[in-house]
Amino acid sequence: MSTNRLLRMFDARPIPVKKVLPRAIAIDVFKGDAGGEKYQTIIVDVENREVLDVLPDRRVKTIETYLKQCDTGNVQIVVMDLSKSFKKAVQSQLGNPLIIADRFHFMRQAYWAFIE
Repeated sequence: MSTNRLLRMFDARPIPVKKVLPRAIAIDVFKGDAGGEKYQTIIVDVENREVLDVLPDRRVKTIETYLKQCDTGNVQIVVMDLSKSFKKAVQSQLGNPLIIADRFHFMRQAYWAFIE
């Protein structure tokens, strides 16, 4: 085997690179239809308003696995709904970031408080 062939073989193999998450991310669920799942999870860069990833389902284990595969050293803020399971997943993988309730869920809770 020649040196060039060996180098081409190594060049053809993908090198796994950890995705570096930004300082502020948002995690939310939306109704979709991917792979037989009714809901998917979206991860967004809050400050740059860019979609980082769409996860195949809304399971806590999926979110934890995703966060384990990323470089989360920069993450300081997580905007999300008020799900206790999501909060648990985020805290188990990111430590103690500032968790902010997203506007929709915050306003829904305020509305429910006023009508009761």
